Amino acid sequence: MKQIFAESNPIKKHQMLTEFVEEFGQAAIQKGLGKATHAFSMFGEGIIFLELAKKKGLNTITEIYISPSTYDIVQQERESFPDLETKLPDAIIEQDYNCLSRLCKVTDTYIVPSQFVQAGLKEFGVDLDRCHIVPYAVGESWFRINNQPTQGRILFVGTAEIRKGIHILGMAAQKLAHRNYEFRVAGGVSDAIRNHPLTKKLTFLDRVPRANIQQEYAQADIFVLPSLAEGSAEVTYEALAVGLPIITTEAAGSVVRDGIEGFIIPERDADALADSIETLIENRELRNCIAAAAKERAKDYTWEKYTKRLLAVFNNL
Repeated sequence: MKQIFAESNPIKKHQMLTEFVEEFGQAAIQKGLGKATHAFSMFGEGIIFLELAKKKGLNTITEIYISPSTYDIVQQERESFPDLETKLPDAIIEQDYNCLSRLCKVTDTYIVPSQFVQAGLKEFGVDLDRCHIVPYAVGESWFRINNQPTQGRILFVGTAEIRKGIHILGMAAQKLAHRNYEFRVAGGVSDAIRNHPLTKKLTFLDRVPRANIQQEYAQADIFVLPSLAEGSAEVTYEALAVGLPIITTEAAGSVVRDGIEGFIIPERDADALADSIETLIENRELRNCIAAAAKERAKDYTWEKYTKRLLAVFNNL
């Protein structure tokens, strides 16, 4: 799997993933169903196994960890910014939507991490009564990080790509150039995005090892993730646990509440992002109040509580 996700060519990467899903399904079938009464799948991994389970009368459950509308959202954005990312071939998207259709035919119950993903399923005709929202969680080590903010340091963690709104962050940074804030981006980045005029005010750290990334959180003033499509970005849970005010979008699927642990801004709105960043950095009393609320909010999303929420769904099937 590491080799697949390290692949930079999107077409080759998709081909490798397709082959993995097929091989995984075949391996699961060879193992057999045993005495199982339920079959669980992560967004169609091993879909042929799920089809077999459904045929044998098992209760089938699928976790959908990213919105099914992601392809459409990102493709439209790539049309607007063709020099940042290339559109995927229509054949790939059609193939994946056909797989989603197969998946929906054999899934009884859906586990989703956010309302944004739930809304995406609704667009594909899924009955919302079959969808159960179970937000993700954050590990205990994140609560032990002592945030000592460097005023004016904005942190973005994740792949620097259109889907995560890196171009929106770049535009916001340009609008705030007179403030001399520092915009730090920790995550993989293509040369096209790194060298684009829209992102010239961003500092790209590339991929930061897990052992070092917590230091970035510890020294950040605020956290931003202006995503166009997610499931429920785990980096937002990490930022909450550290006690960072968060500026994000509904599409990020976070558990951040607008005006309490941060600000929820519209997707693609660089002006709103810039204004929110400036407000939090320049109003220290507000920033610190929101930071305290963020750390408190994270306590509701430990792995222990995630387990209880997930088991509650399973026990009621």
